Formats: sequence, C-alpha cells, structure tokens
Amino acid sequence: MLEKNQNLQGRYQIIRPLGHGGMGTVYEAKDTKLFGKIVALKEILLDKNLIPQQKEYKAFRRAFEREAKILTQLAHEAFPQVIDYFVEDERQFLVMELIQGKDLGELLKKRRTPFDLEEVLHWANQLLDALDYLHTLNPPTIHRDIKPQNLKQNSRKRIKLLDFGIAKGADLPANITLTNQTFIAATFNYSPIEQVFRVLDPSFKDALKPFYEKQLEGIANQTADARSDIYSFGATLYHLLTKQLPFDSLKRTLEIWAGNPDPLISPQTLISNIPTEISDWILKAMEVNREKRFETVAAMKNALQTAINGDKIREESTRKLKLKKEMELLRLERQALEEARRKFEEE
Repeated sequence: MLEKNQNLQGRYQIIRPLGHGGMGTVYEAKDTKLFGKIVALKEILLDKNLIPQQKEYKAFRRAFEREAKILTQLAHEAFPQVIDYFVEDERQFLVMELIQGKDLGELLKKRRTPFDLEEVLHWANQLLDALDYLHTLNPPTIHRDIKPQNLKQNSRKRIKLLDFGIAKGADLPANITLTNQTFIAATFNYSPIEQVFRVLDPSFKDALKPFYEKQLEGIANQTADARSDIYSFGATLYHLLTKQLPFDSLKRTLEIWAGNPDPLISPQTLISNIPTEISDWILKAMEVNREKRFETVAAMKNALQTAINGDKIREESTRKLKLKKEMELLRLERQALEEARRKFEEE
C-alpha cells in the first residue's frame, strides 16, 4: 500500500486510497507537474507466484503495456482519459481522469427499488455507443469487466465506464490460469462462461471432464470477444432493472448441459412493468451459448430500437383497444338510457 504524500515519477503525490479490488488499489493523487490536478492513480498488481516462469511473466508485462498504450489513445466521452502509464520498482501504474461520485452498484444497493426503465435505457444507449466505439477500433478492444460497480454518472448525467480488465493479450500464454484475485477480475454474476472458464480451479475442470468433455473443449478454445462484453452488458442491465443478481453463467451452463431449464428468471417475471420486448432483448444478450447472443454491439443497438418501437406499437394497440371498449360501453349505456326514457314516455 502506498503511503500518503508518497511521490511517484517525481510527479504524482499520493493523497489517499480510493478503493481496492482484484486488480489492485486505486489512489487519489495530485499531479504536481499539472498545477496540482487531481487524478486517479491505479496500481496493477500481479502475484509472481501465479506466473513463476520469467518468460511468461515478461509476456504478461508486454501484454499489459500494449493494452495500457491502447487505453491512452481512447477518444470517447464514456471512458475516463488515461493520462500516463509507468513502471516503478516493478510495480505497474495507470494514471487516469478521476471520476467523482458513487458507482451504480453502490447507488442500487441503497435504493429500495430498481432503477426506472427510462433511466436505464438512457444509460444503455450511451454504453452501446461506447462499446461499439471500442469494438470497432483497430485492433478491437474488449472491456472484459462491465458491471454496475464500474459505471458512474458524471455531473452532466453522462455514463462513464471504468476499470478495463486489461492485460489479457494475444501474446499472453493461453496455458496461464489466473485466479479471481488477479487482473481478469471475473465477477461471476456478470461474466460469460468463456471468461469464467479461465479462472476455474483446474481440479474442478478435471471433475467435470468425464461428464462434459466435448463442451469443455469447446469453451476452452474461446477467448473474450465482443459477445463477451455483450453478455456482461446484458447482465448489468438485468441487475439495474430488477435489483436481482442474475444467476452466474457457470451455474446456468451446468444446468443446461445437464438437460435442465435455464435457471435465469426473465426480467419481466421479476418486474412486471418491464416490456416483453425489452426483457427478451436482455435475455438474448445473456445467452449462455455465445453463438445465440447478438453478434455485434451494432446489432444489439438496432435490436433495442426495434424492441422500443415494438413496445410503443403494442402500447398504442392496447390504448386503442381500451378506447374502443370504453366507447362500446358508453354506447351501450346510452342505448340503455334511451330505452328507459322511451318506456317512461310510453307509460
């Protein structure tokens, strides 16, 4: 843990720690070369015991440095600006724009009810645009760690997506298995099975092998791609709209492989005012089999608009049907009154 007032690179003065997670510790710091600008300084931790071979450790370092450089070049308002990357005393650091306020995970925990549908869909459109930007970079960049805890809303009501699950690059040896306490930071309730599989204990994999050898081989060959972010994005929306953590993908996968129904409850079942079209849209994003998910963020964005339009059409149809019934009831009431008046006059 870095000490208060400790100075790094002759430039960044530590003010206080802001939080600690699987990837390391984030500090509030002062950039003394930028007139005391307040920044977020993120220390990326890696337990060398998990990668004992020097060659593999160097491969990890190269992967980390490459992706850190990619982050410094991002130009989208949804992502905090990455200002600097450096290594000091064999410790790796990212210097980033500091986003104040509580994350959506904290805010959701304090609420008695889920977030409003209209508000969540407003955030969803912003995030879809951000993810489309990421995934269409050359080369594509995958976030790998989308969850409510990595989302903040700034003073302009714009969503910021934080904390990339970086340093899982193409030159990182595929046989390296890291735990949930390392850079992968897989959060089971939001992560697709292809990411969860990489952090499973080898003995657990071996226990499953006699029953699901073919399925396991298929997942072992999968790496994170756009569909992985799409799953995490869908799971995040699920939580924000229902205030219920979705079943993690490992439990869901094993149930499905065993021939049982998917235990994931539809958002609409949990919250009745979520439209069918939106509920189905989220469930498609969260398919265990990634071949069944939206292939791209652009496709998911188009599907959202279709879902919204379908909901509006259904609402309009329901409104017209209700109006028609009310008019028919009014007609019958008038007819009854006219009949009563006629009988009264006859008497």
